[in-house]
Amino acid sequence: MPNTPQPTALDGLKIVELATFVSAPYCAKLLADMGAEVVKVEEPLHGDSSRARGPYPGDIPHPEKSGLFIYLNTNKKSVTLNLNDPAGRDILLELLKEADLFIHDRTADEAKELGIDYPSLRRLNPRLIVTSVTPFGHTGPYAEYKAHNLNITHAGSEGYVLPGGYANRMKPEGPPVKIGGHAGDYDGGIAAAVGAMAALMARELHGVGQHVDASRQEANIALNRVLFVTYLTEDKVYRRATRNYYFGGLYPTSDGYVALRPSEDKQWWLFSEKVMERPDLSHDPRFDTRPDRVRNGKEFDAIVADWSRRFTKQQIFDKCIEAGVPVGPFATAKEVADSPQIRFRRYFQEIAHPVAGKVTIPTAAHQFAKTPWRLRHPPPQLGEHNKEILGGRIGLTGEELGILRSNGVI
Repeated sequence: MPNTPQPTALDGLKIVELATFVSAPYCAKLLADMGAEVVKVEEPLHGDSSRARGPYPGDIPHPEKSGLFIYLNTNKKSVTLNLNDPAGRDILLELLKEADLFIHDRTADEAKELGIDYPSLRRLNPRLIVTSVTPFGHTGPYAEYKAHNLNITHAGSEGYVLPGGYANRMKPEGPPVKIGGHAGDYDGGIAAAVGAMAALMARELHGVGQHVDASRQEANIALNRVLFVTYLTEDKVYRRATRNYYFGGLYPTSDGYVALRPSEDKQWWLFSEKVMERPDLSHDPRFDTRPDRVRNGKEFDAIVADWSRRFTKQQIFDKCIEAGVPVGPFATAKEVADSPQIRFRRYFQEIAHPVAGKVTIPTAAHQFAKTPWRLRHPPPQLGEHNKEILGGRIGLTGEELGILRSNGVI
């Protein structure tokens, strides 16, 4: 008997993605990894802009070998459509007639111009859920603004509070910093995916779809909600030099950094007595209670930093764990990849790509007992599924597909 494919959590869910780069594609990726069918609509010839961003194997650019694209588009299918052509827009609408969820990154005006604004799509398919992922949402004075990860993280104030801890308190007037990688973009994608799943549950109860309007700025503000509540209620502004840490935080070691924050009195006693082996500090009136440590934070930091520099991250970690003191080493990519915890859970897995070859990628940050993550198909090549989706599903003949290709529609 043939092998029956393993079930997935979102079997049967049909998603159309019209998006590029990180935020909205990441939203769709999260659902694709749970088993939804995601048909990714790309521009002919060039495709998703992430195809033009590295890293690339051997540092040789190739649109099918981008590490960023591969990560964001595993388990998706790709069709090409020129939406500047009415024929391309008509085909997109045909796809949306039978879709459960449409994820896109067009602003309100752009969506209306393409005929994919929510009022138009609601008439086309009342059960369709439309999730837009844009820099500032579809309403308000900034609704049509463009933005990148750098703009968005600073629009959400993250640049003024990162990274916090000892290192920044030594330079309290330092300028804002850029958040690493595309973190602000990923946060917007996560918020959009949560909203889309909630809308799908609401449709099960009420039978109709709705518009989920995700703002990447607001997703980043949500990371710092305590800071904003403090400002709104107390008119107090936290700068990057504090991040609520009057003492403790990031400390240098002989091979990197660790996070140390013995906030409670018992933690400070254990840290000074058992970890630092400085019983004199455990009874020092400057640090005896938390208010004392707050008041004398600079002196506290100088003493701890002078001590921490003499040890490795692992040595400090081992000492703290044995003593029951909170600790967090700052790991490099290699240290994370080699972690016995990560290896045990098989978070990184090797996939075979027809062009890029064997590539190791992150899988899913959650493990389902009954419907585990699995690779259904590698990241798609540009337009790889035109025949399957546009021919098999919409019913276009081979001749019609050839004409559309010649005319630059697909």
